[in-house]
Amino acid sequence: MSVSILRLLCATTLLVVSLSAPPAARGQTKIALATPDEYVMRNFVVTKTSGQVVPGLIVITAFDRASGAFTFGDVSGVTTTVPAAEIRSIVFRQDVAQSSPVVQGPLRQITSSPLEQRTVAIPADQLAIVDGMLGVDALPPASTPNGERWEVTTIAYDAARRSFSVGVSRVKYVVTYLGGGGTSFGSPRKALP
Repeated sequence: MSVSILRLLCATTLLVVSLSAPPAARGQTKIALATPDEYVMRNFVVTKTSGQVVPGLIVITAFDRASGAFTFGDVSGVTTTVPAAEIRSIVFRQDVAQSSPVVQGPLRQITSSPLEQRTVAIPADQLAIVDGMLGVDALPPASTPNGERWEVTTIAYDAARRSFSVGVSRVKYVVTYLGGGGTSFGSPRKALP
């Protein structure tokens, strides 16, 4: 009897914890902003309202809703906080991952095809960026096993509306292997004269 009460207590605790989780943790499509994966290398450019480009940023770690500021990391590991009101746009770029040629192995080639583009309006008090991942409610899930990913193309802040305009693109990545072969270990060789 005590085991079933303990199980019920644990199940109730898990239910309460999952329901009280922040919106970024439940039911949102998660999109990597600057983290590379097996298909793509990601980078971005932050342009301030003055037109100045913020140099050296390689990661967006978070957005603080209370202060309305983004936290970025640079190449040396130093974090920089920039208020959204000072940013004209953040433009993202995705480059397909390139493999190095390997002797006697096929060359891995990745191609990308855009499938769909959308612009989503997200109120500033609902923008969720946690550990470099953007959470978006208004997107259907991409078919991850088929090599599909949502990629962010732009984030722009509209101070008058206190909301962000987020451009996203659903992209399909296809991996093909080219070539290979060559002389394998133990194959017959011609003797030198």
